[in-house]
Amino acid sequence: GDPTAAFKKYGQEVALRVKQELSDQDFRAKQAQEKQQFLLQKRQKQLDKEKRKAARKTQKTQEAMLKRLKYDQAKKEAEVKGEPVPDPPEEEMEDDDDEEEDIEEPEPVEQEPPTVELSDEEKKRWWSKQAVSDLTMYVVNTTFQKYSLP
Repeated sequence: GDPTAAFKKYGQEVALRVKQELSDQDFRAKQAQEKQQFLLQKRQKQLDKEKRKAARKTQKTQEAMLKRLKYDQAKKEAEVKGEPVPDPPEEEMEDDDDEEEDIEEPEPVEQEPPTVELSDEEKKRWWSKQAVSDLTMYVVNTTFQKYSLP
């Protein structure tokens, strides 16, 4: 016969609790993966920004060296010709203000896992499936040959 209503209710509660725990684990794993992806993208943007800044600095240094070289050549030519020495090139001030300001994306918000409900099929079942079986496969395989009917 059918078990009592209290037993059925207990079985459904156990099944719901297990289903909720599995759902929570999946949800938290997905959230952790999204957060990891966000941090990875943020770090990548930061590295790209630093790389562009270093490239600009290198370019400015090369331009300054080129100007200095041209000035030195013009100075030597002026001394040889007896002309007045040209004015030294003006040193450019570092412009860090031209950095494009990145709009910071907000970090993914920690959310509560969704609540789950039992499906109609699961509500009809009054027993809960166990995550770990009663007998291991080794025990079943080694003792199966010893089973006999009276």
